[in-house]
Amino acid sequence: MMAEDIIVKGKDVTVSFINKIGNRKEKKTVLEGLDFDVQRGEILGLAGESGSGKSTLAKAILGMVPLERGSIESKAENPQMIFQDPYSSLNPAKTISWIMQEPLKLGKKKYTGSERLAKVEEMLGEVGLDAGYMQRKPGELSGGQRQRICIGTALMQAPELLIADEPVSALDVTIQAQVLELMREIHRKKKLTILFISHDLRTMYNFCDRVMILQKGRIVECGKTEDIYSDPKEPYTRLLLESAGIV
Repeated sequence: MMAEDIIVKGKDVTVSFINKIGNRKEKKTVLEGLDFDVQRGEILGLAGESGSGKSTLAKAILGMVPLERGSIESKAENPQMIFQDPYSSLNPAKTISWIMQEPLKLGKKKYTGSERLAKVEEMLGEVGLDAGYMQRKPGELSGGQRQRICIGTALMQAPELLIADEPVSALDVTIQAQVLELMREIHRKKKLTILFISHDLRTMYNFCDRVMILQKGRIVECGKTEDIYSDPKEPYTRLLLESAGIV
């Protein structure tokens, strides 16, 4: 693989936090010695049980948590993240128009008010909503509609990397399928790189090009989705797949 095909590369990535227990401080290592890469244009699934370090790795890639050791090199312009809970991700007091304009106000390029409104209307169309949603507030929307707004807001600055942290787990099953189809279509149209974090291996099977398995802050297996699902090499991977009813 050529270097230009890699958009994020991690070497010996280690993250620890200090917990205070009474008068005593205790170091908890959340990620330990991770070597990985994210290929430009792929959908990489990041799987593992709760507490395995998935969300911490995502935040480390975005520079939101400091590294104790190692390095992360990212070539991604304007990386963005969408979160699990669309109910708490949006300011309930603001209109959808206001929420979706905010990234444009914070970006390097300056837009007029009318230009921002036009871009919001265009993006609403891309996520399957019409201009009538601009003056609504998050409390007036369903969970699926809110997550569409979260996705659209994340895309306003044309990111090269989108990190989706459990983006459909708070939604009903039928709505999950619709949101995943939307993300797949956006990935195809915009040639986005997506890091898709989930505990749901069934969802990943039809969505991700490759899957990386985390266990207690370490990478235990990484490869093409079809290879890992058909022939897992590690007992932990097989256990996850069995728990999901896949093998």
